[in-house]
Amino acid sequence: MSLSPGDLLNQRYRIIQPLGQGGFGTVYRAEDLTLKTFCAIKENLEYWDEARRQFEREALLLAGLRHPGLPRVTDYFIVPAQGQYLVMDFVEGYDLQTILERVGQPLAEKQALRWIDQVCDALIYLHSQPSPIIHRDIKPANIKITPKGQVRLVDFGIAKLYDPNADTTLGAKAVTPGYSPIEQYGQEKTDVRTDVYALGATLYTLLTTQRPPESIARVTGTSLPPPRELNPKISPYIERLIQRAMAILAVDRYPNVRDFREELRKPSITVPLPDVSPPAQKTTATQTATPPLPGSAANRRTLPPSRRTAARMEWINIPAGEFLFGEEKRRVQLPAFQIAKFPVTNLQYRYFLEDNPQHPWPAQWKDRSVKGIKPNHPVVGVSLHDALAFCKWMECRLPTEEEWEKAARGSDNRTFPWGEDWQDGLYCNNWESRIGGTTPVDKYPKGVSPFGVWDMVGNVWEWTATEQGPLMHVLRGGSWRLFGKFTVRIVQRDGLMLNDRRDDVGFRCALPL
Repeated sequence: MSLSPGDLLNQRYRIIQPLGQGGFGTVYRAEDLTLKTFCAIKENLEYWDEARRQFEREALLLAGLRHPGLPRVTDYFIVPAQGQYLVMDFVEGYDLQTILERVGQPLAEKQALRWIDQVCDALIYLHSQPSPIIHRDIKPANIKITPKGQVRLVDFGIAKLYDPNADTTLGAKAVTPGYSPIEQYGQEKTDVRTDVYALGATLYTLLTTQRPPESIARVTGTSLPPPRELNPKISPYIERLIQRAMAILAVDRYPNVRDFREELRKPSITVPLPDVSPPAQKTTATQTATPPLPGSAANRRTLPPSRRTAARMEWINIPAGEFLFGEEKRRVQLPAFQIAKFPVTNLQYRYFLEDNPQHPWPAQWKDRSVKGIKPNHPVVGVSLHDALAFCKWMECRLPTEEEWEKAARGSDNRTFPWGEDWQDGLYCNNWESRIGGTTPVDKYPKGVSPFGVWDMVGNVWEWTATEQGPLMHVLRGGSWRLFGKFTVRIVQRDGLMLNDRRDDVGFRCALPL
């Protein structure tokens, strides 16, 4: 049975969206209505007796795992005649497959090794259990990087207890082409060296962007292209380690992940990280080595009559002082600044595009047509680089995450910009996909913040200037897509890769005083 957004599972979990699908079922993002948090639910549609018993045994085992590199398993249950379900922490961030696709080039060796080292640590923990756990599905898509740059090894869909006296069972035969060693294709035993192979194959992909050929094809004559032929920047030493980890016969691989990690740690790698930022302007002899912050008073000039003046914004002064920041209510002191009263609108962004005809237009503005584009709605479909380009044009900048939250909260401990009261449609109604898109930025006058800033929760996420781990920046404010009013609280945050564009992400501008 396929689950749809809004479905209630086990009288507790409301489905938000599918995250991925495989032959045995689907992984969903869901809202835990009891704990008021997000979670990931792994669905297994195998329902025969042995599969049920195996699911129950391994769910209980996984629920006892505690490691910073692994999501916690918090619940499991079976819905008769429907499926089996494993509930885990929802891990924010991006998986390595997505990061690789977004970057569009091999990862720098130093960065890839840093992440793989954390995966090794999680695997060593799994393999060191009294009954060792073999993950059996290590691949870039199952390694997530959190907003803080930490690694989480996810998807325990085919994780198995290691039994040296048992062959690979029928229910454990799932394979991922390119990452599964030959023993996962037949009746041979799988052990910790199975994960060593997949880990080597994952590193191969991160450093070359190419998925290795299937192990079963390698047995019949297909060769494994040497990594350095695909990416000469890979060091010869790392190439040799990858090739040994991916040996066809388990006996020729590293005997365990710990030994593989120790070898990976030996070389001193100095390859720089990939640069995904816009090209920097050249500094001339007459320029200062450290130019003023964009949007600062030192870098601001009077705008000449142009489209920029037509796109002018209303600014709200936010005084200097202390406020409570984040879920933990940490006290933060900020200097005075200004923030735009509204998010950047379609009309304002159109003026920017007309002044910068070479800049990419949002995908929804097909053929550079503004037909159907509502001028007073927030602009969406803009990447961080798009937002920064607009700010440079307007001679302002993006707010930091702390500035955004102070403008939304004021100096007290409120949950929403307007306070604690919640009445549907009065303060904010554009959440939970009720409307199915954006609304005007001035639609809810009763929902303004203590400083008089509009439209700060619901409607669209907003880019901030705050970095959130590798290649990502913080989003604040929630959007029209999110389920549950707790998702549009002031403290709600998310992250997005710098070049990503979504139809529920916009931005607003700020200025120092």
